[in-house]
Amino acid sequence: MDDNEATETVRDSLAHNIELDEVGLWAVVGWFKLYAPQMPVAEVRRRTLAVVRELHSRGLLEAGDLGPDGRFVPWGCSTDATLNRIEEAWDSLSREPSINDVAWFYKAPSSQADV
Repeated sequence: MDDNEATETVRDSLAHNIELDEVGLWAVVGWFKLYAPQMPVAEVRRRTLAVVRELHSRGLLEAGDLGPDGRFVPWGCSTDATLNRIEEAWDSLSREPSINDVAWFYKAPSSQADV
């Protein structure tokens, strides 16, 4: 699978899975590594952020955290603010995100995830 096909597959996977449950940023990174193992780490990051930007800007995805009770707590930010928050948190890790790191994603309240 080439990098563009992998990006489409990851985008579609994220759009589908947020309809079912919360999805962590780490899972999106993992899908890129699964579908495009040849992709350099910096490109995985760039494309991960691009997929999140696309779905958020289309109103399909909300970013947030999981609260102490395990429920999704949306950040309620604009797309730019969401991406800035993700990038800053990712930078502070100095590594790829793991489970519970940086952000969780869920369907936006008014979305019908038709990608």
